[in-house]
Amino acid sequence: TEHLRHKFDIRYDNYLSILFQIINQNLNKKLDILEIGTGTGENSTRILYEYFKDKDLTLYSYEGEINCFNKANNIWKDVKYCKI
Repeated sequence: TEHLRHKFDIRYDNYLSILFQIINQNLNKKLDILEIGTGTGENSTRILYEYFKDKDLTLYSYEGEINCFNKANNIWKDVKYCKI
């Protein structure tokens, strides 16, 4: 969006770096993060989990393929703030 273009040079920054910058500016707030997963919960979901595990948030991960969902759900079923 236009207001983000003023804060970040999207041509040179990668999207994950931009995401972390935005979130770090709002760490005093409760966060809900929706991640669209493309695997089994062991890559991007784990990266987000490791980065935010000490923060006040709920991480929602959508896994669109049933086998990936089942594996990811099995991995994360006991983490109360990570919902697959």
